[in-house]
Amino acid sequence: MKTLIIILLFTALLSSFAFAGEIYGTIKKGGKPVGGETANVKCNNFSGSVKTDAYGSYTLHVPVAGECKITVGGSSIGIYSFESAARYNLILENNGTLRME
Repeated sequence: MKTLIIILLFTALLSSFAFAGEIYGTIKKGGKPVGGETANVKCNNFSGSVKTDAYGSYTLHVPVAGECKITVGGSSIGIYSFESAARYNLILENNGTLRME
C-alpha cells in the first residue's frame, strides 16, 4: 500500500511538470542589454516576475501554456507560452514602447 501511494504521488508530480514551459530571452534598449530591469508575465491565472541579469537576460518558469502578456518598463506585448521553452528577445524603445527583436 505504501509503495502504491509513493508511485501515485510521483506520477502526479511528474504530470504537473509535463505542461510547464519556460519563457526566456533578452531585453535591450538602444542596442545595449538592460540589466536589473523587471519583466512581469501574466498567463491565465499565473503571474510571475523576474529581473534581468547584467547581460539583459531573463528566464521565467511558466506552469501554463497559452496566451500571455509580458510587461517591461510600463509597456506590454502579447506572447505565448508553450510546453517547451519559448524565446522572446525584447527591445524597450526610448519612447517607452516594447517590441520584439
